[in-house]
Amino acid sequence: MFRNVQLLRALGAVLVLLLHYHLHYLDMGGSNPLLTAVMTYGFVGVDIFFAISGFVMMHVIGSRRPTAANVHDFLGRRVLRIYGWYLPCMVFALALMAVWDPPGFDRVNLLRSATLTSVDLQWLALPVSWSLSYELYFYAMVALGWVLFRARLRGALWVSMGLLAVWCALVPYREGTLRSFLTSPFILEFLAGALCYLYKDNLARKPLLPLYALATVVLVWLGVHYQAGNDFLRIRTFGAAAVCLMCFFVTLEQTGLYRAGRLAMLLGDASYSIYLLHLPFLSVLYHSGLRKLLASYGPAVAELGFAAYILAFLALCIGLHTLVERPLYRWLCRLLRLRHGPTPVNAVAA
Repeated sequence: MFRNVQLLRALGAVLVLLLHYHLHYLDMGGSNPLLTAVMTYGFVGVDIFFAISGFVMMHVIGSRRPTAANVHDFLGRRVLRIYGWYLPCMVFALALMAVWDPPGFDRVNLLRSATLTSVDLQWLALPVSWSLSYELYFYAMVALGWVLFRARLRGALWVSMGLLAVWCALVPYREGTLRSFLTSPFILEFLAGALCYLYKDNLARKPLLPLYALATVVLVWLGVHYQAGNDFLRIRTFGAAAVCLMCFFVTLEQTGLYRAGRLAMLLGDASYSIYLLHLPFLSVLYHSGLRKLLASYGPAVAELGFAAYILAFLALCIGLHTLVERPLYRWLCRLLRLRHGPTPVNAVAA
């Protein structure tokens, strides 16, 4: 277990949450300039998740042989980890939508939402679930590469990364098409994260820490300056920054300079719940009238109320992970006779 990776998972989930709460915060009278700046670029949490996902998948495989039993166990646990908690959260989101947003409910494609076979936001019960489709694609690629290349997996990752980088540089990205899904620039973040794990002993060196920090700051600045969106430029700026940030925190832990504390671990464990449930609870904030009520008392109360709501939501997610999500996952593993062990680190994206 990499404790600092858990910290980054928590950071990624909170960044995505802040992105989606941005306009509501402004409508309440929120005006903290630092917070609004972070909210504007909260989508970087997605890039952090994808980089972590590649890192964690290599950690999960470790030195295990790609036997039929191991591959079955790997894919089974990953699929259960995704669907086992996503489906209950999707049902909760649909229930709220049926009450408060009937037109939105009618627009949802239930089959594609439930099976995670679409990245078209307008059809999804939980719009953030588009990233889970990529996660499933990543897991399938890992399993296939593990079986086909075995000891040569490292070389296969380098070749795949090089070819995909050339493709992304030459072929325009057209969001929503099958070709763009299969050759998405986001895959480069996953591949980079996987290679970071394989080279972690060389990369996790104390003298490199200032370089990782500087590279993260410069790359984020470039992403902001060039207004990088969902294209190859985003991967070369915000995506590369996410990889450098991950290297920074892994190096801190590997060299003994800093290890995340218990609160960060709890939030990291709960990050999947935070990620899946923050939009339904945003709906609660708005449709319950709480947002309007807080705003009516003036900016100071609105700021405090907004912060209290977010903190209460994070605490709820920690409780849900401990009391529902983790026991449910372990029960499903026992039901399907999979080795569950500790709840696996899952790096979902926005």
